[in-house]
Amino acid sequence: MNEQPYHQLLAWKEANAFAIEVYRKTILFPKHEVYGLTSQLRRAALSISTNIVEGQAKLSPKDFVRYLNIAEGSSKESAHLLEFSFSIGYLDQESYQILEDMRSKADYLLKRLRKSQQSSE
Repeated sequence: MNEQPYHQLLAWKEANAFAIEVYRKTILFPKHEVYGLTSQLRRAALSISTNIVEGQAKLSPKDFVRYLNIAEGSSKESAHLLEFSFSIGYLDQESYQILEDMRSKADYLLKRLRKSQQSSE
């Protein structure tokens, strides 16, 4: 089990900041997307930090790694949804780049955290 509280995990901090920014930026998405792309992007972004928290609460590093893998999948889903949102004009270049940079940093830290947990299994 990871003894470090999730609030102290850099991967969680970055993933949480990313989710907050996704919520802020998607307020500007068209209203007809509220149950479509807006909802899906928000869920994918929030799922990254949520899975870190849930996995950290598990009793074994193996379980934690499983949740970190799920979080990585949500990060990749978020990357696709950001790119799609940009390609259809819902995000401008600057907003897309800010969000993608945040997601990429969170993803990098998530991979490092997963590798550190795998080595302690």
